[in-house]
This record gives sequence, C-alpha cells and structure tokens, in this order.
Amino acid sequence: MILHDVTPNEDCLYCNKQLENPWSALNEKKMKFVCISLMDREDRAQKAQEEFHRVGLCQYVKMFRPSRGPSFLYGAWDSHHKICEASLKNSDKTNLTTIFEDDVCFEKNNDASSLVSRIGDSIETLSRENPKWNSLAWGNVSWFSMFYRPGLERCAGVCIHAYTLSHSGVKWIYEHPYPWKDKTKGQCGIDTWMHIRFPFNYRMSPIVAYQRNLKSDHKQKTIEAMFLNPNGMKNAQYWIPLVWTLFFILLIIGITLPVTLSTQNYTFIPIISSVPILFFIMLWTLVLTSVV
Repeated sequence: MILHDVTPNEDCLYCNKQLENPWSALNEKKMKFVCISLMDREDRAQKAQEEFHRVGLCQYVKMFRPSRGPSFLYGAWDSHHKICEASLKNSDKTNLTTIFEDDVCFEKNNDASSLVSRIGDSIETLSRENPKWNSLAWGNVSWFSMFYRPGLERCAGVCIHAYTLSHSGVKWIYEHPYPWKDKTKGQCGIDTWMHIRFPFNYRMSPIVAYQRNLKSDHKQKTIEAMFLNPNGMKNAQYWIPLVWTLFFILLIIGITLPVTLSTQNYTFIPIISSVPILFFIMLWTLVLTSVV
C-alpha cells in the first residue's frame, strides 16, 4: 500500500498548532483514518486534503494512493479491501478504521469539536447497545432506514465516502474480496454489496459527511448524482423517503380505486387502477438501475 501523510499547509491552524485538535480524542480510542485517492487524480486528492485541513483531520488521516484498476467497480472494491487487510495486520480487536473517499466534505455548520463529539457519542452508543455493530456511516443515501437511538439509524443504502468500521466490520470486508472473475465487469459496487449482505449497518442522523460534486471517473449514473444541490451536497437523503411515501400513496390508490369504482361499471377502471402501479414500477426501476 502507498500511504502518505496529508501535505502540511502553512495556513492551517491545526498544522501550526494554533488550535487544539479535538480529533486526538478519537485517535486515543485507537481510531485510524485513511482516505482513498487514485494516484493519477491529484486534483481530487488536493480537494480532500483541503477539507481535512478545514476540520483538523489533517493531523491524523493517511492518504492511500492506489493505481487505477481495470474497472471502476474493481478498483473501488480493491481499495477498501486492501485498507481492511492492512488494518487487520496492524491492529487489535479494539481498533476502529475510518475510510474516506476523496470526494468527502463535512457539514459546514459543525465545527471540529462538534463533529468529534457526535461521532464519539455514536460509537459509544453502538459499543454499549450492540457490540456486534459493523459499520457506522457518517453520511450516505439510504433506501431504507429506521430509528435506532437518538442520533442513530439502522440503514441500508449506498455511498461509502465516510464510514467507520469496527474490528468485525473490517474482518467482514477482508473476507469478501471482489467476487467476480472478470475484473473489467461487475454487477454492483462494494457499497451496494455491503448494504445488502453486511449486517448491523448504522448511520448518523442527521448526517455529517457528504460528497462533493467533483468530476468522477465513474461513468455509470449513481443515485446521489440524481439529487445534487449547487454546493455539491446531496439532497438524496430527503428524496428517498419521499419516493417511499409516494409508493405507499400510489399503492393505496391502486388497491382502493378498483374497489371504489367497481359498482360504477366504468370500462376504463383497469386503466385507471394500473396507472399508479405502473408509474411506481417505472420510477423504482430507474432508482435501482442508477444504484447498481
């Protein structure tokens, strides 16, 4: 693995030791931070490092610079897998591993101390309430989520631009390398695979990490790209629940409309009743195909 520190910035208050760095509290809890950025995408690596300087993570993040793989799906999967492999070799069962991707950006309304406090509280809650927890997303786009504890949700979704793994989570990813023989093809990304097969996934709520609207090497549309606002932060976390709400409304209409109008002997009843169901199938197909 090619790892290097974040490049020091003479204007950074954390690099210059002018501000006390609150991330030391998580570092003392054996949390390691790694950011993935392709060797030939210095532009994205630079943007990520600017963000780390802004919130103080510059003192603790290691930049992982892999070479470009035979495909986007394989390259992304292999990068996360290599980090977990190294983490298992160099840490014990109490260590936590946080992985960033180089398009990460953090909630601008939260300072470094509040970020550390929220993340630390979330991990303490999970460790206390469910020692079997595997992953904590700092932000993602979920197609399913439910309340777990204040500030935490159980979820299944996509986007792994910022997430923390427990030792068991690291081990699970290490035990699941890229599953397809042809490295130039694949059926889904590691994020989709994780949230379908990976147990005990959680997400901070509200989320604290987003993805920047940067030029991507991934040519396939992704769900988060469908809902970007001008400053590069996703609105998808609000749109996905809306899609589900729309689904149930249309489902109710589709079920009750034929019954309600059955006594009217209208010949167009089947057409009317099928419209909402067909619309939902079309919409949900669009969402699912954009994910994988």
